[in-house]
Amino acid sequence: MIKQSLKNYFKCLKYIFTPLGVIALGLIIGLSILIPGVINAGSETVEKIIEISDKSIDLGVLFDGFTDAVKALDWSDIGAALSKMFSKEWLSAVFEDNINAFIGDVREYGAQISAAVATFIDSVIKYIVILCVFIAIGFVVGYFFTKWIIRRDIAKRRFGMFAVKAVTGGILTAAITALCMWLATLWSYSVYISAPISFLLAAFVILTEAYVVHGYKKIPFGKIVNIKNAAKLFLSDLIIFAFTVVFIILIMLITNTMVAIFVAIGFIDITLAVLDMNAESYVKTAVAKGIPEKNADDSPVEINECSAA
Repeated sequence: MIKQSLKNYFKCLKYIFTPLGVIALGLIIGLSILIPGVINAGSETVEKIIEISDKSIDLGVLFDGFTDAVKALDWSDIGAALSKMFSKEWLSAVFEDNINAFIGDVREYGAQISAAVATFIDSVIKYIVILCVFIAIGFVVGYFFTKWIIRRDIAKRRFGMFAVKAVTGGILTAAITALCMWLATLWSYSVYISAPISFLLAAFVILTEAYVVHGYKKIPFGKIVNIKNAAKLFLSDLIIFAFTVVFIILIMLITNTMVAIFVAIGFIDITLAVLDMNAESYVKTAVAKGIPEKNADDSPVEINECSAA
């Protein structure tokens, strides 16, 4: 199982540009809304300030000032830099500083300019949220689209089986979670025991789901759902996650952090899709080819590889 799970993973990496393309489309749509929206809001705000202060303001210079402020952030910590850049306080401070260069202290003009600036910042925040929503939609759609492409090759199933897997998986996962929480209430240190057990039980859940979808009444339950297969599936997941982390780190070293983050999203989509279907692929092939009685747990089982759609 381990060998074939890794084989599936590396073969399916050829689909890496599928989720990236969908995410990029979401990014483009979001930017197509954000950029003109911010420009229009900025133009209206500048017109209001000019009317109030009776002084000329160059929108292009304001934009350049904002760009310089963004560049001045500490991008060694991308998370902190993005959090600061998208905060209402930082945006207000940067915009007011740039306005001050044209009209002096904005506070001298009373609440009118402050209100205009606040309205503009609210508009910017709104468009940033819209951008984030489209990026999130791109990630989700990219994941399911990539998963659909991969599934056609390694674990094809009828649509109705999706509901079966969702129900069984939901019940079993909820049961494991409830058990761990109950143990934690009895003994706080039980987390050190329940955590690894939970991961192992999760492997049993995934194998059980795969059996219900592809192996029910076709192959003995114990041939699929057993401690050895659960351990192998768990180990396969750990190895695949390790390879994903290594790939992302290498990309970061070769390029830069921003590129690595973008490519990492594609790797994560591929990884999650393959992990979710490895057990199904194993059961499906076991049913098709059969597992020899004496080597039910030890013999390697061939599973279909990903091929171009």
